[in-house]
Amino acid sequence: MTAINPFNLYGLKRYSKINILYDLQKKQIVETKGCNIDTDNIIVSEELAFSTPTHISVNGKPFFPSKYELGNEGTIIYSSNIPPKFNIQIIDNNFLNERAIVKQNTIGIKDLNLYDINDRKRHLSQNQVMGESANNHAQRLIDNGILKIDTKIVSKIQWHWCHLIAFRMLPSEKAQKKNNLVCATSACNGHMTNIESAVKRFIYEFKRPLGLEVTATTYVNTALARRIRYNVFDKKGSQMSYSECFDALTDTKTDTLDHFSIYNKLINEFKY
Repeated sequence: MTAINPFNLYGLKRYSKINILYDLQKKQIVETKGCNIDTDNIIVSEELAFSTPTHISVNGKPFFPSKYELGNEGTIIYSSNIPPKFNIQIIDNNFLNERAIVKQNTIGIKDLNLYDINDRKRHLSQNQVMGESANNHAQRLIDNGILKIDTKIVSKIQWHWCHLIAFRMLPSEKAQKKNNLVCATSACNGHMTNIESAVKRFIYEFKRPLGLEVTATTYVNTALARRIRYNVFDKKGSQMSYSECFDALTDTKTDTLDHFSIYNKLINEFKY
């Protein structure tokens, strides 16, 4: 089995010493990591973002999740010192200017044995495939007034070409194609690795293939993504599916432990 190293992600994720695990169904904290504090000093906010408490306070200091999501369920990890915000926005909110890119693949243990390899060669780089860097692509949209970024964070934002189906799940000639790449923030790329790591771990552990359907909502005539949605299908086991959504324009980094939460959700959904 290839080791999954969530720490080796080139700064796409943060590593928080304090993690608070909150179960949405039970509406209670189920575990704390990195802190040994009396539960009387841990307060769950009554204010909600969708169905998720906005923050959990430890000795008066608030901790936030990596993202708020409609329909979220299972365990959420609170570890961030800053709340998820919408500092990056597309000015045009006309839904008629949205387009969808959909990629589907079934990934099995044979695929991971072939492609989930460190330092694997790419027949073309992402920049070669797309004809420019992701930073240049985003900057042109900023210059044209399509993309607006809070001036306090604009210099901190890095843009990546993100694979809808991960490079380490596909042969290079299928992974390195325009219809498998979108422009999103480096923080979003970190969020995407959460579900990719969880999916790979499930396949390695249970030797069962999983179907992936990844949909990116992009702005018309650009490769800029607004949202990314994963649908994961357990085709040869429970026949159940699981969904996870990401804001492609987020500037909030995910935590290194967040992918364990997604993995546990896969286990719960696909048990039979």
